[in-house]
Amino acid sequence: MRSRRTIAILMRLAVLGIAVLWTALGAPAEIARLRTGDRIAVLVLFALHVALLRTNVWFVSGSFRRGRRHEGGRLPLELPIDILLLSAYGGVTTAAAILLSYALAIPIEGRSSVARRLLDGGLEALAWLLVGVLRMRVMPGLDAYSIRAFAGFTAFYVACVFAYVMVLVDPARTFGDGIALMRLWRQHATDTRLWSSTLALAAWGWTSDQIFVRDGGLLAIAALAPLPFLAATLRAVYDYRFELHRLRLARDAVQAMLVARDPLPPMNSILASLHTPESHETLQIYATMHARDERFVPLASIGPAPGPEQIEFCRLALRELSQSERSTATLQTRTFVAMAYAVRSVDEMLLGALVVHRPPHTATLTPIRRFEQAAGELAPLLRDFRTIAVTQNAATIDGLTGLANRRAILEVLRDHIEAVTVGNPCAVLLLDIDYFKKINDELGHPTGDRCLRIIGATIAAGIRTHDRAGRIGGEEFVVMMPDTNGDTARVVGERLREAIQRADMRHANGRRVTASVGIAVAVASDTVDSLIARADRALYEAKRLGRNRVIELPA
Repeated sequence: MRSRRTIAILMRLAVLGIAVLWTALGAPAEIARLRTGDRIAVLVLFALHVALLRTNVWFVSGSFRRGRRHEGGRLPLELPIDILLLSAYGGVTTAAAILLSYALAIPIEGRSSVARRLLDGGLEALAWLLVGVLRMRVMPGLDAYSIRAFAGFTAFYVACVFAYVMVLVDPARTFGDGIALMRLWRQHATDTRLWSSTLALAAWGWTSDQIFVRDGGLLAIAALAPLPFLAATLRAVYDYRFELHRLRLARDAVQAMLVARDPLPPMNSILASLHTPESHETLQIYATMHARDERFVPLASIGPAPGPEQIEFCRLALRELSQSERSTATLQTRTFVAMAYAVRSVDEMLLGALVVHRPPHTATLTPIRRFEQAAGELAPLLRDFRTIAVTQNAATIDGLTGLANRRAILEVLRDHIEAVTVGNPCAVLLLDIDYFKKINDELGHPTGDRCLRIIGATIAAGIRTHDRAGRIGGEEFVVMMPDTNGDTARVVGERLREAIQRADMRHANGRRVTASVGIAVAVASDTVDSLIARADRALYEAKRLGRNRVIELPA
């Protein structure tokens, strides 16, 4: 994919070079023919062109609003200006205005590099140069004032726009981004809203052209003056419809959460309402699981998976939010931008963050303020998620040691025993603290609780990443070890026994606290009860033989 994008960029650079060279060679003759009034008119038209590109009105097609799979593209409101420039001053002047407009037209929402804008402008400039040649040779009588001339004029320019989109823009886009060309062609060819608006703009261009021919450039420019106001109005309508679409999704998501009490689907809906595939953005929701826990856990994501460097910079941005009262944090490299928007509760407690990864120097299709609004909408969802997570943990986690409680660890063990085969063994370690009753009797229950916490932490640190540990009784612990035979289980058991003996725990007489370990390896006929019973007999044997040892009994 990267090589295809490189080739696509090189091809667009070649197109830009052709357009610039063609314009530079023809510019001296075009400038020489312009009188003072014409030059002023060209400058005013150029200023209108820049204003329209700067407003950057996105076309909301029906398929975009329904599925948000492909953005319909930018509405070409500058089309009447380009038509008037071409009719009055030629293709070279039109191409020069387009190239300079794209270089200067920095979007209001987001940023895009001059090079990227020039690549877009080069394609359009070359198209208008070709249209200028075609118009003079194929249809020289389009300026006549008649219904036939009007129909031919509008049909000609609509056909030119159609050819520009289908022959130049869509193939370049599909080659670089890997989108199916036939699908894009079908979408654009059947989009009646796109072509009806293009027809209206071409008719507007014919009207301004007729005014220019009969009444001069001043009135023709006056006829085009409403375009920037139309662009501002359409942009407001676009923003309103976009916001309404997002709020509907958020409303539906909240209603679903109230029924199911699951905040994750609403989070995914909010991400979907903000995401546009054409922006190449990745959106993620991170949350903190506890008020005193500064670790961020990813909950939901949409878009391409972030790379290791992006994840690291995301972590730095989240840390910046957690260590300050800022609402946003931005980190940028040559290849991406990571923007984190803080999600805070009413009392300003940090609940999480909405993170946006996107290529640098590119305009986002979603206004920045919507990300900030979405961060506010996520606050109740993350608060509920934290509450649900705490409730779920309370049901499965032992409050004293932080390990799984009896019900949770036995449930996990039951699932693994059901999958036991000859080539898929499962082992269990049963650990019991030696003389634990003496610790409670002689040193008190607070010391006994501290001993349990230390042993729980020692077990958690000493087991393998895919093992599970839990507390199943007062001073009794179990370690479930999937894909483990007796030899490996003894090695892990000895490691845990030695780690417990080295831990900072002593009896009243100064002797170190120790633990005995019983091992049982599951066979296909085992149940949870039979496996635990065999491990318990091994533990009893370890106690009988003097404690502080590891014993395994055969099945």
